[in-house]
Order: sequence, then C-alpha cells, then structure tokens
Amino acid sequence: MTRTINLDKVYYVKEENSSEMVAESQICIRDISSVSDYLRAITMVHSNYFILKYGKNADIKYFENMFSRSETKDSLDNIIANGVYFRGQTKDYNYVIPSLYRDSEGIVFENELIKRAEISSPGEFNSIKYFLSRLALMQHYGLNTRILDITTNALVALYFAVEDGYIKPDDPKYGDLDDGIVYLYKKEQPEIEVEYSEKIATKANISQLSFLEKVELYQAVQDISNNDVDLIDLFKSNHVVSSILRKLSNFVQKDLGYPPMAIRKGYLIGSDIVYASEVDSRLVRQNGLFVIWGLDGLQHAFKDEDGGWIINLENIKETIDKTLSKREFLYSPEIFLGVSHHPANVRIKIKKEYKAQLLSELKLLGITGQSIYPDLQHKLEYINNLSMEK
Repeated sequence: MTRTINLDKVYYVKEENSSEMVAESQICIRDISSVSDYLRAITMVHSNYFILKYGKNADIKYFENMFSRSETKDSLDNIIANGVYFRGQTKDYNYVIPSLYRDSEGIVFENELIKRAEISSPGEFNSIKYFLSRLALMQHYGLNTRILDITTNALVALYFAVEDGYIKPDDPKYGDLDDGIVYLYKKEQPEIEVEYSEKIATKANISQLSFLEKVELYQAVQDISNNDVDLIDLFKSNHVVSSILRKLSNFVQKDLGYPPMAIRKGYLIGSDIVYASEVDSRLVRQNGLFVIWGLDGLQHAFKDEDGGWIINLENIKETIDKTLSKREFLYSPEIFLGVSHHPANVRIKIKKEYKAQLLSELKLLGITGQSIYPDLQHKLEYINNLSMEK
C-alpha cells in the first residue's frame, strides 16, 4: 500500500544541503502561497534535500537526498533526462483517471459515443489523420475518452490547480472551492511514444471496438506471459478472437495507411505517454502530452444471467489509477527514521485561500486562461472571469 504526502509547505534554511542536524530555530517554514514557493516545492521534491518532521513534536532530522536511495537507483540527472511530467487539478479526487472511466455508461458505450461525435462534425474530425489526435480533439470539446492530459510545464500544471481562484470569498460558490493539487510523474519508458507508432495506433483504436469485443479480447490475452507474441498468429484458430483482432487491425490500417506487422499484448494492456503530432495550438501552449490506456480494468466486468453487464466501477477506477500512480515520485521515510513505513507518493497541495494570489502571479508571467486556451470559447470565458475579479 502506498501512502500520500501532500506537500503544502516549503522550508528555508540558512545552510542548505547540510548533513548535520538542523535546529528548528534555523528553519523558516511557510505555506505554498506564491509561485516562487511552488517552484521551490518542486525543487524540494526532486532535488537534493527534503525535510521531514516525524510526529507532532519530533525533531527535524536532516536534509535527505530523495533519489540517492539504493533501492531505486534513481538520480536527479537520470530523472531530468528521462522526463518529469505534471498534472494540475483544482481538487484532489480519489482517483486520477481519464474521463471515460468515471461512469459505467461511458465504458460500455465508448465506441458509440465516438461514432456520434464523428457524425456530428465530420468535416472537423475527418481532416485529422491519426485517431489519437481525434480522441484529443473530442476530449477538448467535452467527450469522455480514454486519454488523460499531462504537461512538461510546471507553471501550466499550477494554473490548472488554481484556475478557479477567481471565485471570491463572498461568492456563494467559494464554499465549494477545494485545495488544488499538482501531481509529479517520472518517465519510466525509454522514450515518449508517437501517435503513428503501431502500438499507440492499436491502443487508440481499441476505442472503436464494442464493449463485448473488448471484454472478449481482454479475457483471451490476460494470461499470456509473452508481451511480444503476435496475437493474430496465436489466435488464428479461434474464430471469435481472430475476428476481433482482424477488425482492430483494419482500424489501425485505416489510421496508419498500412496494416500493422503484428498486434501484441503490450499494445493492448497498460498505459503509455504519447505525443500527438497533429496537436492544436492549445496543446502546444500547454506543453501537452497524453497518457493512454488499453484494455486495463476489464477483468472487473461480468455478464449476469440475463445477458446484462455487471461492472465493478470502483475496481476499474482503482486499476486505472494504479498504473499511473506507479509513476509518481516516492519518498521512503524509513531510510533515515529507522522505522518501517510504506513509501509515500509526494504531491504538491495548494490551499484554496492562496489560489487567487497564485492566479494573479501567473497572470504576470503570461500564464492565463487566454494563453492556455487560445480558442474563442475559452477566450470569452476568460474575459467573463476578468470581470468577476474586479
């Protein structure tokens, strides 16, 4: 079990990077209430020091290099070289998951939702070559999809965490305001995938299969130990699974312009970070990437006696969330406390009372709703919110 540390304070000390015990009187502790505090918090998370107070009145131990631990073999240089990704949200939900997995209907009728979206605006979607970019555009306009936005820009993530900060304390909506959260993720794979790879094209086009076809396919491949075996060849004598794989292969061929050399288990299961080449100006300005999932979670879907579906939505959400949370930065307090504790994910929390201040500072840095969302709809919404700030 992995715990969570929500880092909402930063620490300033006269002699940093010291291996000596640090007296509490030498340390200034303050809430994250400014952009500079936020950037310092990020430095604390993946740099060379971190202060932990254990227990209510315990002594501050010392600065600890979070990524020099022998069990992780991570170093700051490797982490930065591989990539650090951020995701900001105006509140901390139980699970960090794509919108598709928030209700059972979306999961069951995913392919129908996509068909209706394409029929509703054929000119807009047909002009986009790759299917992943179509999913990205559909998500931008509000359709629930299997992809999740992340960014390489820490300030963009901060904006998403505080973008509702224009709501004033005397506004009735202020009572519904929550603390913002910024998640930090390490890149695990050797390189970012691109949407025109066979792997990503396959994973994206899973969206076009019916729910029954997805479940059939998941049940067929879940116990295969070799992620690289060609499933089309493996299941050529299984008419049901073979027909589903051929259908998926046809979708991929339409997407890429040629049939895939193979469809492998690794193309169907797990999550990948992907760069969409046919991005709009919004994604360029947000330094945006996506995480996309395959058939994960479908082990929690069953047919009842009447032929209907029983879907354990909470278990599906947990399964999807776990694949992403494995990428989060981990902190192991037992390294220097000498006690046994589960490692903890480290996230940055922005208290709601500081959202307005941070939003104003981001505005000075050119990070606004107008710059993040350059389309007309969001430009006008930004102008509306400006009037509320007065």
